[in-house]
Amino acid sequence: MFKFDQVALPQLLLRKALIIVDFQQDFVGTNAAIPINLPEGYVGRTVRLAKAFRRIGDVVWVNSKFEEVRPPYDAHMENLASGENDSKSSASSPDAFLSHEKAECVLSSKIGAEVPQNIKDDAEKKDTFLLKSHYSAFEGTGLLRFLRARMTMEIYICGSLINAGVYATTVDAAGHGFAITLVNDCCGYSSEARQIKAIEALQALTGCGFSASTKIVKDDSPNQAGVDKNSSLHGDEIVQSMSALTLKNATTAPQAAEPDARGELREAVDNAQHQIGTIPTDISPEDTAINKFHDHRAPMNRSKSGDMSEGQEGQQLRGLCEGDTDVIENLLPIELESGIFEILRDDEVQWQRMSHQGGEVPRLVAVQGEVGSDGSMPVYRHPSDESPPLLPFSSTVLAIKAVTEKQLGHPLNHVLIQFYQNGKDYISEHSDKTLDIMRDSYIANGATAKCLDNAKDVINGQTEESISMLRAFGTENHSSDFDWNAHYGKGFDVLHLRGAPRLFLSTDSIVNMKISMMLAFYEIGYASGSISQSQKSTSQHIDDERGAMEDVFIKYVDNDDDKTEVSGDLAIMLYLHANYQKKKGTMTSGELAKQFTLFQNSISLLRRWRDILKIIGDSETLIITLNAELKPWEAWASDTDCIGGNRPNLVDFALWPVLYSMVERCGNETFTDLIALRKYYDTMKTRSSTMKMLNRLQQAQ
Repeated sequence: MFKFDQVALPQLLLRKALIIVDFQQDFVGTNAAIPINLPEGYVGRTVRLAKAFRRIGDVVWVNSKFEEVRPPYDAHMENLASGENDSKSSASSPDAFLSHEKAECVLSSKIGAEVPQNIKDDAEKKDTFLLKSHYSAFEGTGLLRFLRARMTMEIYICGSLINAGVYATTVDAAGHGFAITLVNDCCGYSSEARQIKAIEALQALTGCGFSASTKIVKDDSPNQAGVDKNSSLHGDEIVQSMSALTLKNATTAPQAAEPDARGELREAVDNAQHQIGTIPTDISPEDTAINKFHDHRAPMNRSKSGDMSEGQEGQQLRGLCEGDTDVIENLLPIELESGIFEILRDDEVQWQRMSHQGGEVPRLVAVQGEVGSDGSMPVYRHPSDESPPLLPFSSTVLAIKAVTEKQLGHPLNHVLIQFYQNGKDYISEHSDKTLDIMRDSYIANGATAKCLDNAKDVINGQTEESISMLRAFGTENHSSDFDWNAHYGKGFDVLHLRGAPRLFLSTDSIVNMKISMMLAFYEIGYASGSISQSQKSTSQHIDDERGAMEDVFIKYVDNDDDKTEVSGDLAIMLYLHANYQKKKGTMTSGELAKQFTLFQNSISLLRRWRDILKIIGDSETLIITLNAELKPWEAWASDTDCIGGNRPNLVDFALWPVLYSMVERCGNETFTDLIALRKYYDTMKTRSSTMKMLNRLQQAQ
């Protein structure tokens, strides 16, 4: 077999997690039903461990609630619960708290299943809280999915009962292939004999490591939150792990809903729509942010399906990723869910084709949203060639919206719907980057203005604002101490990020400045290109000391679908003027004639400036000659801050770079007795777009 290039293979950054099992009121609380007090001080050590561990990984609290009698996890646990010398059976031992016919603790209707309040206050929002009804933290919960999604391969386990929940969780973790360390001084027990037996059994069954809490925190430095840089997989390890992968047959697809389900769905839609008006529309995100510790919404009544128990359905996986992502399972009530696929597919949604990077995507799409009485509507930000049109919410989508808003606690204003028609339709593997408009809310993609009255123009392309947003992305991805407010807090007006246009600069600094000044004023971000020698062959080198006026080769390649190319400085200026003016005001024939005439005069001034440089050598004569050439411009500059109009235009973009070249050569004496022209020059120079252009050209030198 050929060898892999070790350098080319990816370095996978793996995370760590601390799993704290059954650390709840019934065992460690002040009025615990089954108080677990050994070893002395383990509760305080666990709290301190969790606080320190957050610098290096994720903290997951998994508590138990009683739903039905559960047998001991295995024969080992049955012996561990009773103890070798105990006369009691495991079923009657308090340690086997889920195996009693009549539960004495972990009742879901009591607070016993909750983390003690003092520990809850010390916890952070990014901590994950799960509930289980089995001894193992992996059974009937989303723990395994959470760890896999976080690329977690190394876990630390502790909890209130080493011979019950901790034992079962550790054995399951070994079965899932995790590297396990048991934090022995943070594991509670009711009997030292049971503790010793549990440790011996876990060593034999899992081969897990054991460590004190202080050593874990001391050994692990916080290089990057949750990331173990020393655990990066190397190329040979990746190859070995990939060679062991196999494929499974696909499960049988579910049958379509019965036709008569549509009538039930219509009734459910009507019922849900009656609730829409009860959702507040003026709630601020601060008021509606979901409290990850206190807001445990009751799961909806649903029939059992799969291997998930009824009590586990409808639960939320909270605090994923950076602590700001929640997964809500089984969102829709059964009466709304029944037949909903066919209703949306066949009756309500107007499906559209969508093009991305010149090709049609393999699926159908639709965008629906809230259209205001004045015609205003949200804009769906999507990296497609042309975004689908936004249509008003249909009735079924409104019903889904109402249920979703009830869960989130704030209104929603648009949705992207995608339809995969058959097995050939798909979406490429990718990762979306979505900005929060407000921390601890579910509202995304916020502009700098937070209300319609203050709305600003959207920004497209690779502008300074776009670059700032991309830099914020990079900072978040690589920094372990990311300041969200500093980078994201103000929001962004950037709507679409597209490939930047390219400007292939010439060897003429004045020509380059004319085009660059125009691009800066129109806020067109661009990438600089270079021209090969063969492309330059049709033109000669031109600098400030030459008077030759051969065509200067300069090229602009736009970022439209056709990648339009424009060559020559005049052609580029006219192209930008025709296509990128922000406010195309109506000009009279006389105004248009004046502007184009002055534009021609600006071009002629550059020609004469080069001729003057060719024939005049001494500075005094040069200044006198320049003064005579610029006399007509003194009168034209006295009318307004811009020449040829009330805002920068073709005349200014052609004239000002010539004046800049003159000032560089002759200094301020260029404007002797030309007060209006001097004021015009200084005013144009202080414009933000001009300063941006000059700064970029200076950096490129």
